[in-house]
Amino acid sequence: MNIRDFDHNRVGKFWSNHLTVANRDGEPTETQERKFLNSLWSSNPITPKHEPPPRLERGMGVRNPEQFSRDFEAFANVINWHLVGYSPWRVQELPTSELAKLAVSHPAYGGRYAVFHNQARVGEIELQPDYLYSTENPGVTIHIELNWVRFLPFKTIRDFLTHVAIETFDYLRGTPEYFEMNHKIDSP
Repeated sequence: MNIRDFDHNRVGKFWSNHLTVANRDGEPTETQERKFLNSLWSSNPITPKHEPPPRLERGMGVRNPEQFSRDFEAFANVINWHLVGYSPWRVQELPTSELAKLAVSHPAYGGRYAVFHNQARVGEIELQPDYLYSTENPGVTIHIELNWVRFLPFKTIRDFLTHVAIETFDYLRGTPEYFEMNHKIDSP
């Protein structure tokens, strides 16, 4: 979608509820809208600047934190390597290992990554290793939160989610994991 084709009136109240910078009336200015939409649609993808967190340690809810840290050390680089050249998505490692979305009743630790579509930060990924995480049992829970998806084509979003699934799970065509992950990606 081209920025000139965007109907500013169609979005209406959505902007005032989601943008923090606004004019005196609480509404974003057309310049602010254009700047954001340009960063989302018309800019080049970011060059990730990873900020690796300290390695997980025993007592952080994982029996084998060293193994998890080694296995996911290059997670963002691997995802980005697959996306360079054809996709506007990028993942950037964040400097803290404390998880917000996957922490239920106690602190949770794992990997945290910012998600960008071109120059716009649109979400976050959290990876939490299962308590018994090991080479034999490499189970993780993943939480992906994407904002502004109503401004992006479904195919673009699906491609990104599929790439994350490929690098995180046994995502081989015909396996139960493949069908389960496709169902989760395609379900609302």
